[in-house]
Amino acid sequence: MFQFQIRNSQSAHSFLKDRFSVDQEEFWVLALGSELQVLDCKMLFRGTVHSCPVHPRDVIRFVAGANATSFMIAHNHPEGQALPSRSDLAVTRQLWKVGGLIEIPLTDHLILGKEGYCSLADRGFFLKMSLKGAV
Repeated sequence: MFQFQIRNSQSAHSFLKDRFSVDQEEFWVLALGSELQVLDCKMLFRGTVHSCPVHPRDVIRFVAGANATSFMIAHNHPEGQALPSRSDLAVTRQLWKVGGLIEIPLTDHLILGKEGYCSLADRGFFLKMSLKGAV
């Protein structure tokens, strides 16, 4: 177990920023406990310089196996800005739905770029999905 608590997107960024490759996209998952402590953290997928395939079943297997009460996801854009692409939003939406169905909610998706990061939770993405009744 990690001795780290995720209080907000800034603390998540601080925890993750040195773990990512600078040459390839990587997709990381943080399994969180009831007090937002990091139970486990793992890079589940590695791609190329501009894409990374993600399989929801592997993400859910990881968070369920860690006995998580919630989870966060993060990936990097090695060559660019920390802005979400359409496929980033689609993966987030899919994992948010599945997490809601199995009662292990997705709490944030961080995208790390060369000059910083973007938190979809901070941008209101999950609130908008909740208001639409997406689950």
